[in-house]
Amino acid sequence: YIKINFIGAEIFTGKYLINPDGFISLPEIGLINVEGITLQELKIMLVEKYSDIIINPEFIVSIERFRPINISIKGEVNRPGLYLLDYKKNQTSFGDSSPLNESFGNNPASFTAPKVFDALQYAEGFGPNADLENIVIIRQNSNSNGGGKIKTILNLIDILDRGDFSQNIILRDGDFITVNRTDKVLLDQIIGINKSNISPKEIRVFVNGNVPKTGSTIIRQNTTLNGAIA
Repeated sequence: YIKINFIGAEIFTGKYLINPDGFISLPEIGLINVEGITLQELKIMLVEKYSDIIINPEFIVSIERFRPINISIKGEVNRPGLYLLDYKKNQTSFGDSSPLNESFGNNPASFTAPKVFDALQYAEGFGPNADLENIVIIRQNSNSNGGGKIKTILNLIDILDRGDFSQNIILRDGDFITVNRTDKVLLDQIIGINKSNISPKEIRVFVNGNVPKTGSTIIRQNTTLNGAIA
């Protein structure tokens, strides 16, 4: 939903639903397509649309409620795929004022937007060859910023080891996250990541041989070999 305040024509003020095709239905002008545009671009569009209906049209436009966003994760993760992430209302979180967030677009303060760390938690951990210092995010740029695709590279180690929350940027609908492969296996780095809350608490292993219980067993992440056998 978006809220549109019609200054001087308050009878039209209200909340308007964006349908799945990206259209909203507005009084006197009907359906308009708002998919992929910013709030500022929408205000400019409204001024143009209502210039023949309202004298000196003026608007205040805000987002009343976000829909979930679709993102894609691929590469050296345990569960690559498409994910649906929700916004949370009336909460705040770290990293919203970072330069990366500004260049990739901020969200209203009344919402907590999904971020990179949230998305990577869905991927349930990384492979031993994951390049965690060079995580690539590709995004569709807004028309007002020139359109096309933009790319940034994030360092997950900086988030966890050094508390650099500027790396934990806000995600947008359609973002494409790639965890690339590296030939430089950093065992200590992988162990550290697996101990964090970005990885699942439990893993499934298979035990065979001269033990009372064989087959599939669920154990806590970072359990030793002896611990699993026990």
